[in-house]
Amino acid sequence: MPSRRSFLKTIALAAGGAAAADRIESMDSGNLQTEYFGLHQFIEEHPDAVFVMQTNIGKKTDSEAIRNIALEFSRSVFLPKKTGLPLTTLIPVKPNLDCSYTADKRYSLEYGMGIVTDPYFIEGVIQGLKDLGLPANRFFIREVNCPFDFEPRGYTAMAQRIGAELRDMSAGIGVLPTKDIVWKNVPGGVWFTKIPYLSPVNAPNSWLLNIAKFKTDGMGLSLCAKNLQGTNVQGYNDHSRPYEENM
Repeated sequence: MPSRRSFLKTIALAAGGAAAADRIESMDSGNLQTEYFGLHQFIEEHPDAVFVMQTNIGKKTDSEAIRNIALEFSRSVFLPKKTGLPLTTLIPVKPNLDCSYTADKRYSLEYGMGIVTDPYFIEGVIQGLKDLGLPANRFFIREVNCPFDFEPRGYTAMAQRIGAELRDMSAGIGVLPTKDIVWKNVPGGVWFTKIPYLSPVNAPNSWLLNIAKFKTDGMGLSLCAKNLQGTNVQGYNDHSRPYEENM
């Protein structure tokens, strides 16, 4: 697998020649100290592209390897910038952290691992962002569903290690404190005209990090857009059933 530096220089050369590669080399060596961060320029300039990072992780239970590759990924994608997102930005992180059979004794914990985003991958990505200067208290792991799965899936311990906030926000409107809700209008909305999000999703000075899991369910493939329904307050998050069942 290529090193982080060779990966950066390769895509930098594709984006703009030797000068761009030298600029990335300067960033990689820590010479650029700024109050901003952002995506690698090549990614920003190709928003419709799909980038694939091949790994050689042998099994899904190799937590240390998963954390290390996520850290390498994060350091390759997120870079210090002269302008961009300030280091004071709130970062809500949305993994696939859905119900995953942890309470059902017929299934092992490993059985349900394919449903959720690996917590060690989340940890590595957040660590890469922290290395840029983002403090731990700017990270908020958000999921409205199944808070009883947080601990057995390893998310509670991971959040404590990395310093991110993770808590039960499964109460609905009228129970969840108003400070935990961000209402957003939906111009021309058909299903909703307003959506309540779990704060700080869609809050001012926030930037959503959506780390979905490529999996299937009753709607077919579950990707980034569907993963976002778990950022909605309870009662507004069930988009997977036929319209009549939601009446």
